[in-house]
Amino acid sequence: WVADRAILVDHLLRGRLMLGVGPGSLPTDAAMIGLEPSVLRPALGEDLEVLLRLLLGEGRVSHKTDRYELVEAATQLAPYSDPVFDIAVAATASPAGPILAGKHGLSLLSLGATTREGFDVLAHHWDVLEAEAAKAGRPTDRSRWRLVGPMHIAETQEQAIEDVRYGLDVFCEYTQKTIALPTFRAVGDTFEERVAWINETGLGVIGTPDMAITQIQRLMDQSAGGFGCYMMMQHDWANWEATQRHYELFARHVIPAFQPSQRRLLAAQEWARSRHGELDAKNGAAIQAWTDKYAAER
Repeated sequence: WVADRAILVDHLLRGRLMLGVGPGSLPTDAAMIGLEPSVLRPALGEDLEVLLRLLLGEGRVSHKTDRYELVEAATQLAPYSDPVFDIAVAATASPAGPILAGKHGLSLLSLGATTREGFDVLAHHWDVLEAEAAKAGRPTDRSRWRLVGPMHIAETQEQAIEDVRYGLDVFCEYTQKTIALPTFRAVGDTFEERVAWINETGLGVIGTPDMAITQIQRLMDQSAGGFGCYMMMQHDWANWEATQRHYELFARHVIPAFQPSQRRLLAAQEWARSRHGELDAKNGAAIQAWTDKYAAER
């Protein structure tokens, strides 16, 4: 069903689908379909191979597990994207995601990139992916590596903190009391303690565009070679108006800081400023000389 529905969406979106796969980090979901958390990662490894065979149309697929059975299964449609849309494997702290991404030549989606555990193993995850890709004879491409983290920015840090009074407490209580996910659990019982948990642990940013730039550069450095895309976790910390302003500030001030052209622009500006006095005087003198020459000739 995943293959069938993904192919349909790929056609409806004219090739703009990106499919993410993972073992599932919410044990409540697994419990409702009778699965223990311990079987989720092995199941993903087995099922991903089956899914890729179906998506790529590698003949009819017969496969039996203790969870399902396929008998000469195939999809009616091929993907709109040729040969298939982009597929990313999620990773938090364990090497399960990088192993599968490398083995099958897929993108890597580091959902836990800014958590303590995920940040510590960030470069290691890419090393695992490259090792698995080498064994499978597949190329690697850091531009297909996406890192995920939460942030909310405003003109000042004080304004950003005021903005997130709207929803930060509810978000933190959800991580503390609802989802059973030890690697992503808020610390603190008060609003102030939770803001500190976000900012001081490096999990995210509640602050200014400059703080956002510093956070992304920190991830660049930790990745030991760079990555392709930073993705913001949508979290409803702020109301919609403040959230829209956050996106605008991110687009205006944060994204340009990582465009390759910016380095040359800033270097040109620095060069011009370093010679401003000299060139300003020469240019003014040249203008005045031509003015005086015209006056003399008249």
